[in-house]
Amino acid sequence: MRAEKPGDPEFSPVMQELLNEFPTYTLKDIQSFKINPANHIVGHGFLRKGAACLLTGGTGDGKSVLGAQFALGLASGKDILKIFKVHQPQRVLYIEAENDEEILKKDLSSILEYTGYPPSIIQKNLVIRHVPGLDGETFGEFLHACVKLHRPNVIIIDPYQSFVGAVDMNSSMSFLSWKSAIEFILYTYHVALLLIAHGPKPGSREDWSVRQGIYSQSGTKTLSNWVRTGFELVPLKNEMLKFRLEISKNAELIDLDQNPPHRALFIEHSGNPRTPYWKVSPVQEGAVHVDVKALVRACAKEHPDMSQRDMAVHLHLGKSTIAHHLRDWVRPTKVKGKKKS
Repeated sequence: MRAEKPGDPEFSPVMQELLNEFPTYTLKDIQSFKINPANHIVGHGFLRKGAACLLTGGTGDGKSVLGAQFALGLASGKDILKIFKVHQPQRVLYIEAENDEEILKKDLSSILEYTGYPPSIIQKNLVIRHVPGLDGETFGEFLHACVKLHRPNVIIIDPYQSFVGAVDMNSSMSFLSWKSAIEFILYTYHVALLLIAHGPKPGSREDWSVRQGIYSQSGTKTLSNWVRTGFELVPLKNEMLKFRLEISKNAELIDLDQNPPHRALFIEHSGNPRTPYWKVSPVQEGAVHVDVKALVRACAKEHPDMSQRDMAVHLHLGKSTIAHHLRDWVRPTKVKGKKKS
């Protein structure tokens, strides 16, 4: 039996189409590849044309306000929360399911007043579609039509759960079916996607590191593996307004010159539900420029009786991270005082 070759009439039409559709690379092709900075919408590709970024958080934490703030910043070409550098104004298609005109007016007006983003530029670049919900197949067709009509550079979908059309959000098959239409749009029209998803109900994550935050959304982990970058709104104990924005996947793409990269940013609600927006917290200790090794060893030195598991909970790191930074390091032991004679 002779070997088949591409272009061989013995290939089925479907297989021939697949062979022609997917690119083939050699090592030389990859080595000679030149990155096009024009594809980088935020930072060095944290949000990039042809790829998806995932924002997750709990219900009621303020994801939609943060999504709206990103939409306005992207449309105006202005930086978002100081660390998300937007290189130029982008045409933005913002599809949301949960806010009517009254809520949108309140949120957008408040964000504009606080940030000073230019309304005239945003007027040219931002299109908002209020869609209470569509099943997965219909949504793919609807999104395709919207992209052909509005020609955006960036698509924001809030929330993912309203448009996947799945009964079982933990089913990989539901997501894989949904993403096929989305991938076609990302690649064909060369657009970027910011996908916003509800997180699960609060639960134990005491052994998670920042990098594992990408898996916190409600639904299949296939979604987390598919997106190129991700970040997460994490509530803080004993705090009503302050949150930790954890950059859990490919944080270095925000700023390649930042070493170590931004792994987290403390942000705060405006403090007034009538005028919602997000602002950078004035106190950033422990959120940015963290030397994890020094942090772990300082904690071990200060609390010599604390177990690695308790340290992981205390520092919001994984147990493996704690063990790694304590390896080959002699941990001081607690010196007990002598009993009086």
